Amino acid sequence: MNYYERIEKSIHYIERNIEKHINLNEVAKEAYMSPSNFYRIFFALTGHAVKEYIRKRRIHLAIDDIKLNKDTLMNIAVKYEFSGSDTFTKAFNKIVGCNPTIFMKENKEYRFERISILDKYYDIQDENLLTRYPDIKVMKEMDPIKVAYFEYYGNNPEINAFKVLLDWAKDNNITLDNKKYRLFGYDTTECKPESYQYGYEACITIDEDYSSNDELVKIKELSGGKYAVTTVSIKDIPNAWARFKSWVKISKYDVGTHQWLEEHMEGFNKDFNYDVELYMPICEKSEYSIEVVNDTHVAMCKVIGEENTAPFKAWGTLLKWANTNGINNTSEEHKFFAHHNYNIKRKGIKRWYIAMVTIDDSMIINDRIIKKEVLVGGKFVTCNTDFKNLPHMWNEAVNRIHFRGERINPKVKWREEWYVKNGNLFPNVYPNIKIYVPIK
Repeated sequence: MNYYERIEKSIHYIERNIEKHINLNEVAKEAYMSPSNFYRIFFALTGHAVKEYIRKRRIHLAIDDIKLNKDTLMNIAVKYEFSGSDTFTKAFNKIVGCNPTIFMKENKEYRFERISILDKYYDIQDENLLTRYPDIKVMKEMDPIKVAYFEYYGNNPEINAFKVLLDWAKDNNITLDNKKYRLFGYDTTECKPESYQYGYEACITIDEDYSSNDELVKIKELSGGKYAVTTVSIKDIPNAWARFKSWVKISKYDVGTHQWLEEHMEGFNKDFNYDVELYMPICEKSEYSIEVVNDTHVAMCKVIGEENTAPFKAWGTLLKWANTNGINNTSEEHKFFAHHNYNIKRKGIKRWYIAMVTIDDSMIINDRIIKKEVLVGGKFVTCNTDFKNLPHMWNEAVNRIHFRGERINPKVKWREEWYVKNGNLFPNVYPNIKIYVPIK
């Protein structure tokens, strides 16, 4: 049972006992949480303190009784666990904005319906998939989240990352004043071979208007998006990611490009003896597709040089040649591609950039710089994007391939397809770039 379901279970308990005395410790037990964690998570997921939620629900139900003239105000107040009509009227006035007499006289309206956590946060799922993977739920779009964060690299970096962040949060009264704070984290680098060192970033939610100039702890926004969610022991995270991998293969979703997350609902414990909520980013399968592409002849211009100049020289030369030969726009007949090795950062390795346009195999090229080549086809994972998100999408496409157990084909060129209009790269149209990652 994940944390969302636990809060839903606590709301069931509250609703069943709405006309009785409710012990909040018992409500927390229904959610399998300590009272302090229950109060914080209830507030984070519902937007209401648990006492406030109960009071508003009782006022809502009492108004229905008053309108139906079911009983005297005194008896209705007692029915919903108010000590008397005066206490009820005071609470009523605070929540509704006037006393019950004025409310009825002016025919005002007040509604506070029961909150359904599952309806609020979860999408309806395929029953067969839910039967096979009852622990994995699909969350609706998560809104962007503003967080303070700190990254640490080393052995067990979670401990140091959260220590610095939580000490900072305590010094800035965030864990005291912000009762709805939530703790997230995620790996930022892979573990080095034969080493336990890797990077980890710890995050805590903050208010939208919060700002900080701290040298260590920085502020940013997590973009949000759709997620598959499950709750597991922190020590069982590797197995949970493997389970996600099996789930996504038979679902209607694919691995998304937004941030993978671990939520430490109960706070951070350096003994790693608690459960965490895992969020795997997902998207509709249409975001990525697998295509088979045939070999094709291209006119190409290869430039070896600096990373910030070679692309401009290659494209400038190719587009000038293409324009001279009547090739001005992207079309079914002519497509523009690029291939480069700028992901290689080692010293002494020359970096090159190739700009290409597809041509008819009968075309003869007599040019010192423009060469005719065959662009080898094959099977590719493809995705549409724009220039701003290009590096990110390359990384995510590779992560997707590895996650799904597919293998990259080293014998076929990676490529980008660029949109060209009137002889110019046209970045103001979205999407204007399509990436192709070769797979076996």
